[in-house]
Amino acid sequence: MRIYLIGAGVIARAHAAAAKLPEPAALRVADPNPAALESFRDAYPEAAAFDDAAKMLASEPARDDDIVIVATPPFLHLTGYGSRSAPAATRCARSRSR
Repeated sequence: MRIYLIGAGVIARAHAAAAKLPEPAALRVADPNPAALESFRDAYPEAAAFDDAAKMLASEPARDDDIVIVATPPFLHLTGYGSRSAPAATRCARSRSR
């Protein structure tokens, strides 16, 4: 199982911690904020890190057991995240599930 986290802050860390139970999952994380990304990687050095969610999601073929989590503050879900809009991230996540 692979977990793709859009956002590298507190919400993403909670999901990453839960991903270790009962069986570890491969972590991927994207955040345009270099400090947030570095801090996440300090806590989870096994995670593959990206500065762009769309690039992260396009980096490898989708699998049936992939999970995409939008782990950004709620106000960013509607207004967009970095240079990418949240609806685009949602569309990208939905396309992985098909």
